[in-house]
Amino acid sequence: MSKTFISAIGLQDGKDTINCFREGLTSLEGCPKIVEGGFNCSNNKLENLSGAPIEVHGDFNCRLNQIQSLVGGPSSVGGSYRCGSNKIPNLMGLPSAFSVNGGPTQSWEPITFECSDNLLISLEGCPALVPGDFDCSNNQLESLKGGPLEVDGHYSCSDNKLVTLEGSPKECNGNFICSNNSLSSLIGSPETIQDDFDCSNNQLNSLEGCPREVGGNFICGGNSTKFTKKDIENHCKVSGKLILKN
Repeated sequence: MSKTFISAIGLQDGKDTINCFREGLTSLEGCPKIVEGGFNCSNNKLENLSGAPIEVHGDFNCRLNQIQSLVGGPSSVGGSYRCGSNKIPNLMGLPSAFSVNGGPTQSWEPITFECSDNLLISLEGCPALVPGDFDCSNNQLESLKGGPLEVDGHYSCSDNKLVTLEGSPKECNGNFICSNNSLSSLIGSPETIQDDFDCSNNQLNSLEGCPREVGGNFICGGNSTKFTKKDIENHCKVSGKLILKN
């Protein structure tokens, strides 16, 4: 049985944040074209974003639906963009940047882009800059090419099928988590990581390409080679703890 935005929520002027989560929506038909606050349509039964607002000046959240494409979604988002836990195979339809009409962000919080728990095989179409956290974990990615070149917060690409870290930003201003992949080397990893670096549970037989500097902990247990404290110190300056076992 279909259930549209207009039938469930009624006519909205878009002057404030709109919450239409857990309404059983199958369609966003009837949404205002511009929302001056945030827009939360998570936890529904949406298969696409047709009818969604064109502009959202705050956060946009469409998590926990059955969405198979971002095409039809907002072309401009001024806050965080969360589309995790859907069935999205690619990032076509994503805004090229998270700001309204190219202007300053409308959000007071760090801007997150979260696309975890989908069916992504590529990060092509991702914004070059994420001014907060970036989470593409639990997908089917073999490469990070096409992903953001600058991330101002944490970066998580764990639980994919990565065989290379090429495409990572050169610097990470938070944690960098690449655990539970198929990495045999760390070539392509960020050169500097402000907080923790977690490359555990991969197939690493070398630390070649690992970061030059890690401001937090260096976590590398569960790999093909059991690395020693000396191995890590020969490659990387670590300010936190060396965690060599799971």
